[in-house]
Amino acid sequence: MTGASTGTCALNSLTVDPARCGDGVVAGSEVCDDDNNTDGDGCSADCLSDETCGNGMLDTSVGEACDDENTTDGDGCQADCALPVCGDGVLDTGEGCDDDNEANGDGCSSDCTIETSGGGGCSVGSPRDHSVLWLLLACAAWFTRRRARAAVPKG
Repeated sequence: MTGASTGTCALNSLTVDPARCGDGVVAGSEVCDDDNNTDGDGCSADCLSDETCGNGMLDTSVGEACDDENTTDGDGCQADCALPVCGDGVLDTGEGCDDDNEANGDGCSSDCTIETSGGGGCSVGSPRDHSVLWLLLACAAWFTRRRARAAVPKG
């Protein structure tokens, strides 16, 4: 073999160089290679991540707090690779509601529990309406209307 000391070898007059992260050539186990070894620019410093949410690699340099190999909300890691928190607008395990804010008195409290009275959306009406089913239906309708209004582009 020729060139063993430099990391290259000749094989029937073909020279093969091993993959080197940062050389601008995607080779071997590299997912990307952007000609540098810098995190946060679309290719990790080790060339093993394209730094996109949902790829299964935790890329803290681009703001990921988690990455569970998908972009689905409500499964412990949000679609934007943020950890779930009350008030983020995604109904997560342990939350009775999540209306995308931390305000009380709007049907969903600041700790993401359903408000049953005094709120702007889910208040119990007459004594005959005190069933859990009625409350859930009323809240679901209110949240659906609220989301529909929020989805309309402003301007």
